[in-house]
Amino acid sequence: MEDSRSDRDLVLAFRLGDREMFAVLVRRYEEPLYRFFRRHAVAPDVADDLFQETFLRVFRGLGSFDAEREFRPWLYTVALNCLRKRIGRRDAREPAPQALPDGDAPGAPPSGERAPEAAAADHELAERVRRAVATLPDGPREVFTLYQYQGLSYAQIAETVDRPLGTVKSLMHSALVRLREELGDYLKA
Repeated sequence: MEDSRSDRDLVLAFRLGDREMFAVLVRRYEEPLYRFFRRHAVAPDVADDLFQETFLRVFRGLGSFDAEREFRPWLYTVALNCLRKRIGRRDAREPAPQALPDGDAPGAPPSGERAPEAAAADHELAERVRRAVATLPDGPREVFTLYQYQGLSYAQIAETVDRPLGTVKSLMHSALVRLREELGDYLKA
């Protein structure tokens, strides 16, 4: 059963000595954080390593974390720093993009009981979106994935990437323009 307490309450309980609250935070963010790394075209084993490294840093940093701040943007700041540090290494990127699980394309309906042709078209769209996102420069890709897939607001993204709000909006615009260019012909069909 999912713990309904806020991230802030979990952090405060952890600071008071309840170590199980850290495990609740890990479980809460396990899937979204792993997907965040995969969307940056990191190989699965590297995504696992980055996940572990991120939560190790979070564990070490929770004692000094300002509990008046939101936890989620801080978590993604730590994750993004780990990613940036690792991404320059040759083994971080996948040699070729792989398809994401069903439902990962923005706006893609769940596969459920649909005709095979519709499911195949959705899978193809998801793959094309994934490839297009992977080709974005780092800044626009970071902003796009934090907004589209992680659900952070522009203000939270600005805090996460440590850039002014206007820059975040500009990077998002750049990402959307590039994605429209990449996917335009496919989306018109």
